[in-house]
Amino acid sequence: MITIEQTTEEAHLTINVEYDTRTREAKITGTVKPELRQEMLCDFLRSQTGQGVDNREPEEHDVYHVHITWNSDGDVFESRSNTGRLGLRDGILSYVVANHSFEE
Repeated sequence: MITIEQTTEEAHLTINVEYDTRTREAKITGTVKPELRQEMLCDFLRSQTGQGVDNREPEEHDVYHVHITWNSDGDVFESRSNTGRLGLRDGILSYVVANHSFEE
């Protein structure tokens, strides 16, 4: 889910992706206009390039959840997910970017 929280100092944008491996469908919720969600996900993925190797074992789930926060103070992305491995997280997001309809 994308939400916008504004304080006097900074703004946060968040996006939640729920990806079902059985149906290969993604649910993306939030307050950012649907046509801007793909751009935010692409910006996040570009920010991850060159971040190093993640050798952890991926977790196995039928449904994966990825939460991304962008902080305007410092132009920084943060994420959390139940994938267990960054490569799996980024693969899911890449699949969603390439295959999901971002228009409502």
